[in-house]
Amino acid sequence: MNLTWHIVKKDIRRLRIPLLLWIALMAGQFILSMLILHREDENLTDLVNQIQAFDAFHEILWAMQLLACYVLSAWLIHEDALTGSPSWWMTRPISGARLLRAKLLGLVLIFCVLPALVALPWWLFCGFGPAEIFRAALEVMGWHAALVTVALVIAVVTEGAARFLFYTLVLTAGWMFLYGTIHELARKLGLPANLSTADSDTRTLVSLTLLAVIIGTVTVHQFLTRKTWRSWTILVSGLVLLALTVRLWRGQWNFLNASEPVGTRQVTIQPQQAILMDFARKSADQIPLKTVKVLLNIDGLPAQYAFTGGKLTADWRWPDGVHQEQRSGYIGGFAFANTWLLLGMKGAHPITLNANTEMPVSMAEKMRTLPPAWDATIEVGVWRGELVVELPLQAGAEGGRNGHHMRILALEAGKDGGLDLALTETMPVFASDDMQNLAPGSRFAMANSYYALVSRDRTKLVTASNREYTFGTRAGTVGVVRRHWIFEAARLGKEGERDWIKDAVLVKVAYAKAGSMQRAVHSDALMVEPEKLRPPLKN
Repeated sequence: MNLTWHIVKKDIRRLRIPLLLWIALMAGQFILSMLILHREDENLTDLVNQIQAFDAFHEILWAMQLLACYVLSAWLIHEDALTGSPSWWMTRPISGARLLRAKLLGLVLIFCVLPALVALPWWLFCGFGPAEIFRAALEVMGWHAALVTVALVIAVVTEGAARFLFYTLVLTAGWMFLYGTIHELARKLGLPANLSTADSDTRTLVSLTLLAVIIGTVTVHQFLTRKTWRSWTILVSGLVLLALTVRLWRGQWNFLNASEPVGTRQVTIQPQQAILMDFARKSADQIPLKTVKVLLNIDGLPAQYAFTGGKLTADWRWPDGVHQEQRSGYIGGFAFANTWLLLGMKGAHPITLNANTEMPVSMAEKMRTLPPAWDATIEVGVWRGELVVELPLQAGAEGGRNGHHMRILALEAGKDGGLDLALTETMPVFASDDMQNLAPGSRFAMANSYYALVSRDRTKLVTASNREYTFGTRAGTVGVVRRHWIFEAARLGKEGERDWIKDAVLVKVAYAKAGSMQRAVHSDALMVEPEKLRPPLKN
């Protein structure tokens, strides 16, 4: 073990200057985020320009940090090269297995543990508790581990930085061409690209497991045998198999079906009625189609949970034997509808969903005179909400919990008796909550949160009708945002009925992805009504 640690310390000593620069790139992102939080300027245009400049510089630092991590990982491996002429370690009493242990230990300590330690003061400054710090550390370590793993498998079969970067480009281009070719062949064979959530989760897990096996096999084989040509054969063959798996995998593992939260398993969904939409469109075969919207009643949904949109498959059956199958429907959800219940508002409306399908006009019109039986399977995303901020309406008020922190910068009377509210906030932003919108390095998007003014007796709730600006950035697992909400006078109530605003509070409910829910719904005779058109707006 002493020899293993000796190799690790030797690598750190030789890379100490590049590693210090890499740490500076990470720390610089947090410093810029603090400047965004505390930057003040009476001229809004100047303020926006300054913060956008900080954000652009922040993204440059982020990209440089990732590139440096990737290159330094390979540099650490190349300190004791496994290809080319015999390295110094081959003349010492160091086995390939011992060198592998030393390199893996160094990679984990330097490129996984160290970034979490560098980010720890920033997390504490942003009010992260133990749970948020644990999740943030896992995410930061996970992203760096993924990057290091890719660098590792290429570094062990190359010699020197030039060949490492060259083969990085070659393998990237080769993967894109290979996957694109397989995808096009699958499309021509009529294989669907869209999968259910369970199938997609299984395919992702299978692909990641296969990738780990490929990388592990190549790395161990090269360290133990130094047969470079054979390692390349394993790597290229494995990537071909991985591309086939990523595009063609079908089926699911049963244990992945338990993605539904325990708190929603008692929820039932029943169809209420159907609405025949007035507008129509034509399919790819020029067949006129109409949309049928089925209203779904939700029973037993706890206040802290909410639904997002989802998928729908449905069968329509008429008493005269006519049958219509739909496989492309979608669920229109109201992600924050349960916020009223979560906040304990009086007079909250029942929670509903909309199940939308399209069918030929003749079939849709038939529903008006002969209600069909309806069987459907719906799948929706489930989100869990939590009240994380509750502040009095006054400039300088600040607070929050569970990593969400907000400070009211200014509170001013708006146009026509409305209310303008400027604030700054930090919040935990985890990729596991929304992989698509919150990928690392992307410009910070709107989080899945609900903001409102609420009376203390929970009888009135008003959301902002507009926002003058919202901008910010993402520093690691922390979102840094500046907002300016506009509450119109009409929403606040009549002028003589606004006493509640004096004691009102600004609340924020944060939603995080909790899983998905699937239900089968049935109706013996689904009643159909025409769409109720809204009256025209008055000037």
